[in-house]
This record gives sequence, structure tokens and C-alpha cells, in this order.
Amino acid sequence: MRLKKSRKSKGNKYGAKKQIIDGIKFDSKAEAQYYLIYVKNNWKHFSVHESFEITPKFKLDKRNKRHRVYSPDFVKRDENGKILKVVDVKPEKITDGASLRMNQFEFIYKIPKEIRCALNRFT
Repeated sequence: MRLKKSRKSKGNKYGAKKQIIDGIKFDSKAEAQYYLIYVKNNWKHFSVHESFEITPKFKLDKRNKRHRVYSPDFVKRDENGKILKVVDVKPEKITDGASLRMNQFEFIYKIPKEIRCALNRFT
């Protein structure tokens, strides 16, 4: 009789631990901390991990190409729904892929993003 090996969850490749605060799921402790310090009692209209299309789906040589999205950690809006601020909370290093998605977002939507590094405690 063979015993099945139990699978251990790999977790996040960057070592981030998911958090839930006020019913909102955050991808890391740093995001949750940013929410508690800056967003919770200060931003009236906001969203977490809202997706913005940066490349639509298309067909090339009979192959379907997927659409691409950028999902910043926080989006602050005014009472009319206009985006005022976009924030991404990152560890010490931003990957090339993340940098590319952020630049595409800024180019398409003409909204500057703000990057907050977890190591410098959001200063």
C-alpha cells in the first residue's frame, strides 16, 4: 500500500502572507498596513485590486492572444468616481513585468501611479 504525500501549499513566491481586514483581502502585510495607516479613515471612495485593461485581446496568425490587465493595490476616487490616486505597495524591488504594466497603465489612462515601498515604512 502506498501512502500519498500531502501537498504543502507553495505560498507566495515573494514570501508575502495574505491578510484580511474589514472583510478586504490583501496580498501582503505591507498592503494591509498601508490600508490601516492611510486608507481606512482617510479615503472615502476607494477600491482594492481594481483591474484596468492595458492590452485588449487580439488575434495574430490564427492564434488568440489574451488581454492584459494592471491591478494596482489601491485606487482613490472622488465623489463623482474620477480617479484621484493609484497606489501600489511593493517590496524592495519592482519586477520588470510589474514595471512594464505600470508604465502601460500610466500611458493609456494618463494617471500617475504612486509606489510605496514596504521597507521604508511608507514615508
